Amino acid sequence: SNGGTCVDGACECALGYEGANCETNSVAKFTGVYNALDNCPLGSRTGDDLEYVLTISPLNTDATKVKVSGVAATDNIVTAVVSADGKELTIDDQVLTDGKVLSANIKYITNGALTMSFKISQNGVPFEACNTNLTKN
Repeated sequence: SNGGTCVDGACECALGYEGANCETNSVAKFTGVYNALDNCPLGSRTGDDLEYVLTISPLNTDATKVKVSGVAATDNIVTAVVSADGKELTIDDQVLTDGKVLSANIKYITNGALTMSFKISQNGVPFEACNTNLTKN
């Protein structure tokens, strides 16, 4: 189903779907509200500024993409694309409201746990780089 092709019980799923019969949207396991805790070797945020809420929600128009809001404790909303194997989301260089540029990878670890690494640049120079643990609320 969902554009996959199955031959003799083995299915090759279209991008954005997985499962024995391509019945599961790959981004579904990522969606939710998460408590985020950043570890930023490069950056100026400290203490409580490193803890925030991040939300990942589906884009109803595209099964391969999600909206991610709250990265780095900001009000920005960016778009992430699921990998072919369904285990990672990628945010490619997206301009934030303050003109800085964000790129990130979000990896699925287990049900309710993700990791994220992100970089924020300003005028082509790294401004902040963090590794983040995400725990589903």
